[in-house]
Amino acid sequence: MDVEDEGKGRPSGQPDPTHRAVEAGPSAKAGVERGIETRRQKAAIEAALFGEPDEEVTPIRIGRFIVVRELGAGGMGVVYLAYDEELDRRVAVKLLRRDHGDAEAQARLQREAQAMARLNSPHVVTVHEVGTHEGQVFVAMEYVKGYSLRGWLRDNPKRDQAELMALFFGAGEGLAAAHEAGIVHRDFKPDNVLVGEDGRVRVADFGLAHALELSSEAEQTSSIAHVVQERRAGVSASNLDTPLTKTGAIMGTPAYMAPEQFAGEPTDERTDQFAFCVALWEGLYGRRPYAGLGLADLIVAVNHRRITEPPPERAREVPSWLRERVLRGLSPDPADRWPSMRALLDALANDPIARRRRLLEAGLGAAAVGAVLLASTTLATSELQDNARQRYWSALTEELLELERERSFRQVSADAERSRDATRMSVFRRYRPQQGAAEREDPTVAAALLREVEGEARGGEAWVSAANEILNYPLSHVVAREHDGLITWMVFSPEGDTLYTSAFDGTVRRWSTATGASERIVQHEAPIDYLALSPDGRRLVSGSKDGEVRLWSVDEPELSKVIAKHELEITDLRFDPSGALLGTASMDGTIKLTQMPASLDPGARVRPPRVLEVEPGRVFALAFDPTGAVVFSGGDDARVRAWRVEDGALLATFEGHEQPIYFLETLATEGAGPSATYAVASGSDDGTLRLWRTTSAGPLDEGGAEVLARFGDPISSLETSLASGAVAAGTVLGAIGLVREVPTRPRGGAPSPELEPLSGHRDGVWSLAFNTTGERLFSGSFDGSAREWSTANERAPKVYTGHPISVFSVATDRQGRWLATGGYDGELRIWDRSAEQPSVELMRAAGRLGSMAVDPEGRWVVAGTSKGSLERANLDGGALGRVVVGDAPITALALAPSSAEIVAGTAMGTLAWWRFDAGEGGVGVLERFEAHRDKVWDLAFDPAGARLAVASFDGRVSLWDARDHSLEGTLEGHTDFVMRVAFVSAGRLLSAGRDGSLRLWQVDEGRELARDTFEGARINDLARSPEPGVWAGAMDSGRVAVWRVGETIERVQTFSAHDNQVWSVSFDATGERLLSTSFDGTAKLWSVADGELLASLEGHREQLWAGAFVDEQRVVTVSDDSTARLWSLDVPGTPSVPLPHGDAVLGVLPVRAREAFVTHSLDGRVLSWELAGISGREAALQARLESATTLCLSPAVRMRELGEERKQAEREHSACERRQGRGP
Repeated sequence: MDVEDEGKGRPSGQPDPTHRAVEAGPSAKAGVERGIETRRQKAAIEAALFGEPDEEVTPIRIGRFIVVRELGAGGMGVVYLAYDEELDRRVAVKLLRRDHGDAEAQARLQREAQAMARLNSPHVVTVHEVGTHEGQVFVAMEYVKGYSLRGWLRDNPKRDQAELMALFFGAGEGLAAAHEAGIVHRDFKPDNVLVGEDGRVRVADFGLAHALELSSEAEQTSSIAHVVQERRAGVSASNLDTPLTKTGAIMGTPAYMAPEQFAGEPTDERTDQFAFCVALWEGLYGRRPYAGLGLADLIVAVNHRRITEPPPERAREVPSWLRERVLRGLSPDPADRWPSMRALLDALANDPIARRRRLLEAGLGAAAVGAVLLASTTLATSELQDNARQRYWSALTEELLELERERSFRQVSADAERSRDATRMSVFRRYRPQQGAAEREDPTVAAALLREVEGEARGGEAWVSAANEILNYPLSHVVAREHDGLITWMVFSPEGDTLYTSAFDGTVRRWSTATGASERIVQHEAPIDYLALSPDGRRLVSGSKDGEVRLWSVDEPELSKVIAKHELEITDLRFDPSGALLGTASMDGTIKLTQMPASLDPGARVRPPRVLEVEPGRVFALAFDPTGAVVFSGGDDARVRAWRVEDGALLATFEGHEQPIYFLETLATEGAGPSATYAVASGSDDGTLRLWRTTSAGPLDEGGAEVLARFGDPISSLETSLASGAVAAGTVLGAIGLVREVPTRPRGGAPSPELEPLSGHRDGVWSLAFNTTGERLFSGSFDGSAREWSTANERAPKVYTGHPISVFSVATDRQGRWLATGGYDGELRIWDRSAEQPSVELMRAAGRLGSMAVDPEGRWVVAGTSKGSLERANLDGGALGRVVVGDAPITALALAPSSAEIVAGTAMGTLAWWRFDAGEGGVGVLERFEAHRDKVWDLAFDPAGARLAVASFDGRVSLWDARDHSLEGTLEGHTDFVMRVAFVSAGRLLSAGRDGSLRLWQVDEGRELARDTFEGARINDLARSPEPGVWAGAMDSGRVAVWRVGETIERVQTFSAHDNQVWSVSFDATGERLLSTSFDGTAKLWSVADGELLASLEGHREQLWAGAFVDEQRVVTVSDDSTARLWSLDVPGTPSVPLPHGDAVLGVLPVRAREAFVTHSLDGRVLSWELAGISGREAALQARLESATTLCLSPAVRMRELGEERKQAEREHSACERRQGRGP
């Protein structure tokens, strides 16, 4: 059986009447002996025995509320229907039982009242009053006459899915409002959702609610105002912020509890999201996703995501996209769930199939409804946040006014400036990209906030670090919200300096890509679905939902002419390659081919179009072949047709799709005349991507219908590249398939081209665009992001984020500099792809990275992972090959001097040789050998590359012939781990160990020549100086040693360098300076000649793992504090530049051939940094921020986020617009 709801003798699914203000009928409650209920029972008995009294009996009251009757009762208290005489309204009064009147129970009821009173949402039960009556705590709240969601589910076993979703959307809005007010419910379930007779859904029972925990940053930015308010008010903290349970206590209803609740861990809004998805799953499928014979079984099922699959007949009723979105909310790890309740609701409302139907058949109505919902949601959110910001700013202003009376006006102004800058830095942190918290992620807004920081904060370490970090992300050069509704189409001018956009608001706007200035140049009476620009860039054509096709002059937009008219809305619109002919498709089942008029003068004649009729059905897509000789069409009859443009003759009809065809794109035409082969790719709702070929004589027999891909979901976008022959398709669930090259002519029995999946989007991909060469593919998704993919290699995509909701359209200019993205909400963003970013992500490995190497010519990097794989990537970005060595983590790497061979050592003592073609890349050949009994820690080739030395934790050094990979011998003598090996010459080898000894070996004889031992110390690292014969070692005792090695080992210097063990040492290019990094969090620079301390580099917060000179005057250090730091040594006292990473940074390698360096971190990422792109100078960073984006924070954002008054916000916005060349 399933776990019971409460386990208090109530059948599963029955509500606890204490938890709601809903009329549930009389209760069978017994056992209450005192208080209000005792008197009610006594009055009822007297009336039954003796009849009604002669005079009116004084009504029983709770405070000022007259009790009418009991609504329900539970373990904690009783809910009464009562009458409020003062305001003439009915209310529900929740009264705590006397036998549950301890401090914790009273605090819990007060918590519920405070939580609900904080909220101002139509989807949360309203609290009117909280107080005490005869020692009993009561809460008076809104009376909801109706039923619980549990009751509705029980009474509607064959429920309508649309009605179900409507109820859950209401409940979700209530939770979202709570979260936006900083409150987590912690006990959401159908029993706690009320449906009133008015149809409105309300969330109730916030008895377990608690305030969201503030991050340390938030606490720092709000503590001043909070302390000032408390001191002035003389009040204590709210009960809502006071924990009622000890750490580790389990609170909630087990069947709906998230794993973190079972574990007694901290909870947040994602905990409510989990419970919401459990309840929604129950509503959709008739059973909960997790079940067990008892609580222990339930916990195991939840923690291990053991879903109880629904009956097949119920499963078929729920679309796959809806199931996947609910499953994400049921993830055991909160980080894997939706970033917020609002994000989940947006995803649930985003029905990909219905959305396309709305766009094609009733887009205007859908857009209007969406706009209203979005506007109302945005308004509610803005009001909540605005109030919070205003309270913060008001408190801070009051404090500053007090200080003004005590100090000079200048000091107060400085304090105000610092406070404003602190607010900007605080808001920046909320908009900067963060793992697992992407709801408000917008690097462009973050950059604009940094740009406004002034005074002492600008140029400080935090600001410099933030600027270097945010400049690593693609930033929107232009952000604008001039359109009122979905942006349907975008096209760049041939020069790329102008962008044209169309939208559901019936307008076409012209934009300057440089400044973002825009003007409306076209106005239709109906929403515009399609827009096309003639090849010469002089004429625009727009098609609208009323079937009207208009031609406009770009130079004189007041000149326009209707050149075609369909009976129903336009579904596609294209110029032929010459620009002399326009093709339009419509839902009226026709294609019209219209000759462009010579003039737009009112009297100029427009030739009647040639009409191609498709019977039966509607036409959804058309495409001209690159020569303009053939036009293809597709529609709801699932057929592709090829028409000869010259005379309108039907050349071929292709059958194969099973559902409507919404997308057609042509490929390059091969040949000419009667033998010319025309090819078109089609995408359908049946999830298949097909290739069709024809000639002027008819379809090709061999290979005429080729399936390029079979997706499990409908295709939502399609694009081809004439330059490269590539084809790409996206689906309604976010998958992208890429075929790099599709031959126009069939290749006999050759296999179909390979389809490469491109993964990353988490929702439907509704727009695709290739650049001119076909080397880049751009995608726009309803997950709110756009991505840039390399079609030439496996380079990780560049991700463009910032749109608050779905991206519907993408476009790129011919020159490849600009990318435009259009949002479902009418927001336009233009991205400057030429903007430099200081770092490039080369790879993101599946496991942790334990070692890394860069080839001497600076072309590629190779990394070994904890999963036992070697991964090689081009330093310009893009994978070059991957090979799995085994299951053991890779702990050491070495490159053969030929650069065509990589050797890896593993934690199990295995040695692996990976040979590959240095020019072509690829997997190549892998050989494995059992080398040692313990992990391999270091590898070194001799100068000629003929011999390899292997250091191991088994205390031995093995020697291998690098030509045939045979074992030559073993050097034994170390009594502890061997940490480092290095060849002094072809026949001599140094080894350093944790036994504190440095040993010199004659390799051919296997004989030890010399030794230097540090008593009570261990050697962690060994470095070779450019000066011949000079070596340095790092000790765990905090010391650094310098040796001269020849026939013997001579210790030249010993520095008492650090307060903790030294982990790495490295020389500069001259050998005159030595850098040491330590677990004490510092790096130190030494003179090798005399041991003088030249500089102490302090700034890291945790231990250092490595350091390196990246040029003559700059050093990079990496640390456990998740940063690398770039230090300039030429000017003493110059602050370092922190370079943030997502996790501990473990290694750094200079790439001097490129004036760059590479870092790798614990999260498996390898980043390449260009030195020219990193700066610690305030002026340089400010200039880059100014040029990176022209965004001006809107007055609404300034009021909501920065706490500015309306006039000030409008004044600041106008000043910014003028600076960007857009204002009067």
